[in-house]
Amino acid sequence: MTVNRPTSRAFTLIELLLVLALLALAVAVVAPSLRGFSHGTRLRGYADEFIAMTQYARTQSATTATVYRITFDPRANNGGGAFELHRLVGDEFSPNTDEFDRPLLPPDGCRIELTDLTGKAINSIDFFP
Repeated sequence: MTVNRPTSRAFTLIELLLVLALLALAVAVVAPSLRGFSHGTRLRGYADEFIAMTQYARTQSATTATVYRITFDPRANNGGGAFELHRLVGDEFSPNTDEFDRPLLPPDGCRIELTDLTGKAINSIDFFP
C-alpha cells in the first residue's frame, strides 16, 4: 500500500535571504537619487504659488480697476525674501485681505532675488487695470 503525501512547495531560507539581499541592493542604488526629490517638489510648489499670485493680481486689477502690487522684501525670512500682495486703496497700498493674505516665503535653503532686465534690484511688481 502506497501513501500519497501532498506535495507542498515552499521557499527555502536561502531563497528568502537572497531575495532580501537583492531588495536591499535595489534600495541602496535608488535611495541617493530620491534625496533631492522633496526639495525640488517644495521649490516647484513655491513657483506655482508665485505664478498663481501674479495671475490673481493681474485678474483682480483688470476686474476691479484697481492697481495691485506684489512687494518683495529681501530681508524677510532670514534673508530668503518674501512676497506680499497689496492693492491700492486711496493713495496708499494696503495688504490684500482675501486671497494671498499672507507672505509667500521660499522653501528653506532658498534665497530669492528680484531684478529688472538690467540686473538692478527692484522691490515690487505693479499690475495696472
